[in-house]
Amino acid sequence: KDEKLKESLLKAAAFLKYFIHPEGTIGGLYSSRNTEVYYPGGTTALSGLSDDFLLLANELERGNHLLPQHIDIGNYVPLLNSTAYAALHWQQIKDDPDKSRGASTRGWLPTHKPAQTATGCLSPTAPPFSKSFDKDFSEAGIFIISTGSYYAIVNYKKGGTLKIFNKLTNKIDVEDGGLYGELNDGTQFSTQVFDDSISFDSKAIETKFYKLNNSYPTPFKFIILRILSLSLFKSMFFSNWFKKKVVKMLMTGKNQVGGEAIRKFEFQEDKIIVKEEITKPNNCNFVKHIGKFKAIHMASSGYHLKQHSEMSEKSEIVEFNY
Repeated sequence: KDEKLKESLLKAAAFLKYFIHPEGTIGGLYSSRNTEVYYPGGTTALSGLSDDFLLLANELERGNHLLPQHIDIGNYVPLLNSTAYAALHWQQIKDDPDKSRGASTRGWLPTHKPAQTATGCLSPTAPPFSKSFDKDFSEAGIFIISTGSYYAIVNYKKGGTLKIFNKLTNKIDVEDGGLYGELNDGTQFSTQVFDDSISFDSKAIETKFYKLNNSYPTPFKFIILRILSLSLFKSMFFSNWFKKKVVKMLMTGKNQVGGEAIRKFEFQEDKIIVKEEITKPNNCNFVKHIGKFKAIHMASSGYHLKQHSEMSEKSEIVEFNY
């Protein structure tokens, strides 16, 4: 019954609904941590709070996202619990929408009633991807454009990562992580690093090339971490200091390798043209597009989705000119 929390939740749902994809998934390279794992318990239980929460629960209930049987052992139990919790609430909603909506919001009484189709499924407001519009979330650096042909999400503050769905087929057309390259010594770099100074007013960005961090766990590192957890990590000061260092090393740190890319986006009704002017760093072996790749290490990202198998080798909507 906390009104401040309620206001925050309503804002969250109003934001998240724009990232429901036409085939029932959410997330990707355009998000801050590349994650595509959907935990359904919260959105389903809060479906009585607003049409936006009901829309999220209804669209993402279709099952094209990751399910417990697709997940690794470390995330299996939390996702299984959330899925079971969602299943309980979803059945209550379908059996008695009015009762479940009142109960699930702990006293936040709804002011509207969802419509029901002939099959008994809830029918909230239409998802954003079904409409034609464009919208810029300037703080997140995410630009969305929906036409009669495609639904495109661009994170321009993250080097111009793209995720595009063909609305004629309701399948993914392309997910592009931006420009990727290697130096002659094997150093990998890309444009896929968040830069808060970039705007998208002219539909063009100027981005630098940053070194990729390819640090992964090894048996030796694992043993060292276990020893630290039994000793120095018992100090709150040291454990917090260490976590900040790890986050900076694996996620937020920026290490330029030289060079830059100017990327200009032209959004047409049925096509997107990306014109690129590339200044290569010294001792560069190559720079190109390789599709979906991630520039930071995030444990709950990189899972294989059904949509990845449906992607064709060549985009029907995006044309890269460089």
